[in-house]
Amino acid sequence: MLQFFRSHMAQAPDELMAISFFWTAAGEEYIPKEYHGAPVLVVGAFWAGHLAEGERAIQPFRELGTPIADLSGPMPYVAAQSLFDAEYPNGRRYYWKSIYLENLDDPVIAMLAEHAARRPSPLSSVDIWALGGAFARVTPDHGAFFRRDAPFLVGIEANWDEPEQDAANIA
Repeated sequence: MLQFFRSHMAQAPDELMAISFFWTAAGEEYIPKEYHGAPVLVVGAFWAGHLAEGERAIQPFRELGTPIADLSGPMPYVAAQSLFDAEYPNGRRYYWKSIYLENLDDPVIAMLAEHAARRPSPLSSVDIWALGGAFARVTPDHGAFFRRDAPFLVGIEANWDEPEQDAANIA
């Protein structure tokens, strides 16, 4: 999936934004019970344009296999922006770092998968943001973001609840 994500997003139209992340499947009704608490790879996409064009843009992701859940569909921008708010409640412990990647080659994908499998907390995630497109065509002196040339950003989101787990999750 990440190999496809890499190649598809390199040629994606400007209206498509996508992120992939290693995560733990939530215990929600839209996820089959046998996957609750299981490690998963999620692909999230946002299309800013006409619905029919967006459906065509994300269809190749659906054709790679059968997802355990497909939450795609039209929604207001505010709903998309708050889709994961419940996963980040006040009082939870958070330690996040990120790095820009020049490429998302196979050894990097393997390393990310290996480290994601060793997350000390099931609440943590390893996020891969596809950048590029219109974002990359703006010069650094015209905005708040300097590294507009990097095609990917990896975010390591350590999220946990127990204070005694601080050291393991920060490490």
